[in-house]
Amino acid sequence: MSKLSQPALIGVDWGSSHCRGYLLDQKGSVIEQRQSDLGASYLKTADKFQIALWTEFGDWIDSRKRPARLILSGMVGSAEGWRDAGYLECPIRPRRLGRHLVSVTSADFEAWLVPGLSCRSPTGSRDVMRGEETQLAGLPTDRHRSDSLVCLPGTHTKWVWMEGGRIQHFMTYLSGEAFALLKEHSILGRSLSDGRHSPQGFARGIERSSQPGGLMHHVFGLRALSLPEGLSGYEASSYLSGILIGHEVRAVMALRACAEVTLVGSSHLNALYGQALEQLGATCHGVDGDEAASRGLAQLAIEASMLQGALARGREATNEEVGEEG
Repeated sequence: MSKLSQPALIGVDWGSSHCRGYLLDQKGSVIEQRQSDLGASYLKTADKFQIALWTEFGDWIDSRKRPARLILSGMVGSAEGWRDAGYLECPIRPRRLGRHLVSVTSADFEAWLVPGLSCRSPTGSRDVMRGEETQLAGLPTDRHRSDSLVCLPGTHTKWVWMEGGRIQHFMTYLSGEAFALLKEHSILGRSLSDGRHSPQGFARGIERSSQPGGLMHHVFGLRALSLPEGLSGYEASSYLSGILIGHEVRAVMALRACAEVTLVGSSHLNALYGQALEQLGATCHGVDGDEAASRGLAQLAIEASMLQGALARGREATNEEVGEEG
């Protein structure tokens, strides 16, 4: 390997249910990556996070001169994580989080945790995010400098209003978790099955979300549709997903008319939200969430002067940014 392709930093996106690691070179490019199901919700205490680091990335840590250097985002920096990295208040440029990293050190490594974000949502309520801010920092330049709407679909989907290149405010929707709870712990669960996605069933659920009666009435209506000679299990699952996502997208579009939305997530979730948005008259552009996370960790490390950073620093900085904190 050339000097620049030698490992320089370990980046970890540590969510509640999954952990994704990236071995980065001095320019922030990914040399190797891996994923684990050892999420933050299974760990709880600081010593368990350190044990998990060795379990999942011990060979990467051993490959570096002591101390190894790491940058970590997500629930690892929550009050229930390794150490509470706190929250920064919006509005803020996403890459500026690299100036507010929280240090955690040991004999074997130097680690920095990315803080989360807090805001007053468009409806006036408080909202928080932890992990998605790193994906926002990794968006291509044209996707985060202009005024735009970004959706990060997941268990707790985030809708983010970008204004002048800053994260102005955002809203969280529990649709993904609601789907899982209804499937596993409600009377509807026996009617639902895993398997292939039904675009027709999903579209039917989106359409149902526009009709009178409200979300809970629409959800229970699936019970009658799933009786004998009704929807099949996989069609019913897609229909329920369409109802939940349909109500979510309609609520957001009622707050802000949007011609185009940037979707940042897995190919499956980007496709679902893309179908819903297009059915409701918007266009969308998809960005791979995993790539955004690795790029975001690198950009924050560059901002913190932990990497040299050819990824996008330098020429991407504008005169408008110079001397600005927000």
